[in-house]
Amino acid sequence: MPIVKNDKLLLIKRSKNLKFHAGEIAFPGGIIKNNENPIEAAIRETEEELSIKRDFINVIGILEGVYISRTNFHIIPVISTIEENALKSIRINKDEVEDVILYSFDELVKYRRVIVIGYWYIFASSEGVIWGATARIINSLLKLYGII
Repeated sequence: MPIVKNDKLLLIKRSKNLKFHAGEIAFPGGIIKNNENPIEAAIRETEEELSIKRDFINVIGILEGVYISRTNFHIIPVISTIEENALKSIRINKDEVEDVILYSFDELVKYRRVIVIGYWYIFASSEGVIWGATARIINSLLKLYGII
């Protein structure tokens, strides 16, 4: 969950060619490999997907995990800050990422919708709809920061 300048969240639009969650708006990330811990995996995946070097990533902490039953994934959200200078060096790995999207916290609050049945959250913007686990994680972050 890369945060830029304390008020923007960096998300990606996943490649349409991926097996899971193709074309969805999500956080950089992926599967834990080779005895990594969640923080090491998050940093490695951010480097692989966006070419953001670990020197630009400052890990703040971890949020409660989110389980996705449809794909049997357990997401462990790692909150970090990314230096703004790192945005200039982004080189998208087109095999995994179609685009990079920055949302300010204010925009996310504006786009936030609560679907009462089951308390699902969505964030509907001109870039697309953020839903599912990503929306739940964003909602948790906004609550943690006292924004909602």
